[in-house]
Amino acid sequence: MISTPFKYCLLQLFSLGVSLSCLNAQTFTVTPVNTTFVVNSSTILEGNTTKSLAFKLNAVSRNRTYSIYVQLTSINFTPSSTVISPMPLLVKFNKITNVTTTGYVQNSNISIPMTPVTSTLAQNATATGNSTTAISEYDLILQPLGYNVPPGTYIYNLNFRYVDNSTTINRPMAVTLTVSNVLNLTISPATEASFSIGNSTLITNGQTISNAYTLQVKSNVAWQCRVKSVAATFANSGTSSTANVFTSKLQVIKASPAATVTVSGSDQFLASGSKGNAGVSGNTFTISLKATPGFTMGPGSYTTSLIYTLFTFP
Repeated sequence: MISTPFKYCLLQLFSLGVSLSCLNAQTFTVTPVNTTFVVNSSTILEGNTTKSLAFKLNAVSRNRTYSIYVQLTSINFTPSSTVISPMPLLVKFNKITNVTTTGYVQNSNISIPMTPVTSTLAQNATATGNSTTAISEYDLILQPLGYNVPPGTYIYNLNFRYVDNSTTINRPMAVTLTVSNVLNLTISPATEASFSIGNSTLITNGQTISNAYTLQVKSNVAWQCRVKSVAATFANSGTSSTANVFTSKLQVIKASPAATVTVSGSDQFLASGSKGNAGVSGNTFTISLKATPGFTMGPGSYTTSLIYTLFTFP
């Protein structure tokens, strides 16, 4: 008869203990929204790229002020031999919902150091209360990678740490960089080359437009440049002109290292070079154009377009 109320009291105390524990628990979660960068142009390789509102930090601190920190815990690179230095990612506070911004670091780009070092996102932020969630939203900023980073997949594993005077909570988040082959070619000036062949010497020996164009290559892979005409024959006009003249009457000449291409409707090798920007040796070069009509071409106008194409090499 004595044991029954004794058991009843134990059950009541156990139930009360669970209830108090739930009431005092803090929560902290990370919600990725847009944490993948696709690197597929020279613009991205050369400048900052921002993912606005890339992720959210959700904190319920109850009756305690709190701080939040970020750090890089590990990397997973493919190819694994790639070195990207310094750490190319930054975070920046964008906005907060439901509570005051007191304690949050604002108006600055925050670097992400390698563990055990941390960067501060919030310091002694205002307590949220028992039922309010502080939802802080952040931008992710990818700094310029340059052209030495090869195509591949680069994963940065981050850790966000919530700390108050009694609780520490760690939450992971991954940021992925997907780097594609980037090949960029600019040709200047953006004007049409024009030959005026009006005597027998030029008809026989040809006419050359020296240094007609400058080509500049920017690429994160070794490259090869090839040239072809848009069609195998010239478009002709004029009553005495000759139809279906092959574009082999035209040559593209590169001075150093020397290369001469007799133009056709098929891609032909013109130049090659290493990954890097236009300042890398060999990535900027000039070409001359030479036309040798011969006496088989009747008087008239002959036009074609040349197509310069970059290929990965090898």
